[in-house]
Amino acid sequence: MATRFEIAAGMRDAALAGALRKALRRAGDGLLIAGDLSGGMDDARGLADWVGALGDAPVPVALAARGPLGPRGVALLLVADLTALAPGVAAPADWPDAPGAPALASRALGPAARALVLEGGDLVAALAATGRLTVADDPLAAAEARLAAAGPGAARRRASLTAAANLPLREALDFDLWHHRAERDSR
Repeated sequence: MATRFEIAAGMRDAALAGALRKALRRAGDGLLIAGDLSGGMDDARGLADWVGALGDAPVPVALAARGPLGPRGVALLLVADLTALAPGVAAPADWPDAPGAPALASRALGPAARALVLEGGDLVAALAATGRLTVADDPLAAAEARLAAAGPGAARRRASLTAAANLPLREALDFDLWHHRAERDSR
């Protein structure tokens, strides 16, 4: 079962980083983030800490958003593995100017991020085109369903995806094969 984490209004980046690290330690099959996504960033180190914690999470990270997205919401959209948004929720027009947005967009979307960031394209549509984002009347239920659909082995697959993004291909393959064998042998 996934652990739900609610971002409180006015939560500072350093506090968010600490709370997310704690939530990730107890996140069973995934971490589902909801709450106030309208906030900005107040601390570069805190931002790097919570984005890094989510990027390196040992389990899939899902995001559910009902209300407006500020710079923090944009960063969460770009770092989450799976996202569900309520109809009408959109990234602000100036989303590429949010702290960290160009780097996170590049990481999330690869080469397709260039034109999107430079021209200020529709971030929600771009993420939806990759399958990372869906629009749902009940985004919380949809995000929970997406995490459940990832099923057993999702943590291993996420670890392999992280390895593939950070290691040379041969090392990433070795990691995936080792991890796969370890998971199979533990059954």
